[in-house]
Amino acid sequence: MGALLSHLLNINAFGSVIVFFGLPSLYLTLRAIEYSKKAIMFSIITSFPLIIIIDYIAHTTKQWLIPNSILPFRVFGVVTIEVILWAILNLYLVIMFYEYFLDKHITKKLWHPHMKYLVAVSLFLFILFITLYFYSPLFLNIPYFYLFWGTILLLTPIVIQMVTRPKMNMKFLKTAAYFFYLTFIYESYGITAWLVGLSRF
Repeated sequence: MGALLSHLLNINAFGSVIVFFGLPSLYLTLRAIEYSKKAIMFSIITSFPLIIIIDYIAHTTKQWLIPNSILPFRVFGVVTIEVILWAILNLYLVIMFYEYFLDKHITKKLWHPHMKYLVAVSLFLFILFITLYFYSPLFLNIPYFYLFWGTILLLTPIVIQMVTRPKMNMKFLKTAAYFFYLTFIYESYGITAWLVGLSRF
């Protein structure tokens, strides 16, 4: 549905994020508002600093880019609002999907003590990035960065989770299967739009 709507409306990158991730997020929020507060807090704390770091390195090393943005400015001259919004909504949608369809466990406390470690790690990485950006920018020129961060930040935690908590593997695989399909369609639309020369994308 998202791909068809994006194609019919000939939407830009910002619109595609809204269609593919914003609308499903809104639907799940309305259906399960009790999960949403903690999910959005976790998504912003995790995604906002990390996507700035990841997208800056990927863009400057020519591994990924969005040529046009709806806003006239970019964070650090590189990172677009589209990428930031995509990262937050993407993680939020994953959490809401898992909580609503598979886990159905309502956490009463908005702030969990373990969140402080997440905040500390995110803050440390962002401060490190800022330091390197101003004083040693060459250290941010990392070849094959997508492979690096995908292995360290994504694959490693997944493997650890599956080994240490095998009872959750089926839930994890169901979630992964859905989002593999969604992301594949989303990326396919983005590549197709770029290849056919949609200047707004």
